[in-house]
Amino acid sequence: MMKTIQKQVKYKIENFDALSKKLIQLEAVFIGGFFEKTIRYDTVDHYLFDHGIFIRTKSGLRNVLTLKEKTRKNDNTLLERYATEIEIDDIEKMEYILSRIGLTNKIIMEKYRLYFRWNHIEISIDELPFGIYLEIKGDDKEIRNLSKQLGFKSKDMITVTYWDIYDKIKHNDNNDIQFDKNHIFKIATY
Repeated sequence: MMKTIQKQVKYKIENFDALSKKLIQLEAVFIGGFFEKTIRYDTVDHYLFDHGIFIRTKSGLRNVLTLKEKTRKNDNTLLERYATEIEIDDIEKMEYILSRIGLTNKIIMEKYRLYFRWNHIEISIDELPFGIYLEIKGDDKEIRNLSKQLGFKSKDMITVTYWDIYDKIKHNDNNDIQFDKNHIFKIATY
């Protein structure tokens, strides 16, 4: 089985221009910027969510189907999940297949993502309807090293998902994270 452990951390970004300059100074390689839509699927009774299993499709840089599973790690230092991902050709066909096997409860998340690579690290600057965040994926040591070089402190670490962040700040009953039609993107001109 091709299940890997994915480790990541997020930081809330208050000064996008300063962060961009630091990434340039570190010679991070810019891969591209794109609109990304993720749909998380579950049963109507939230069975998968209740068991720490997350099936989702994602369009943006690539179309993928991902299975993420909680690990047993509970030390709260980095967000850690088992991840299995396959590239798919057609999101709508995959959505139909998932609905036919009972995964009819859907939650949508939209973001605009700037994607970078630095050494073995994946770096994303994500603009969501509720703010701009930095996401760093890699191994523990490299994540901590880059975080320090970018000026972040341990107390600034966010070790939950965007859905978890949104759930704490939302002011309505809707779990979808979507931009309104009048949203003016702050990072799309990078």
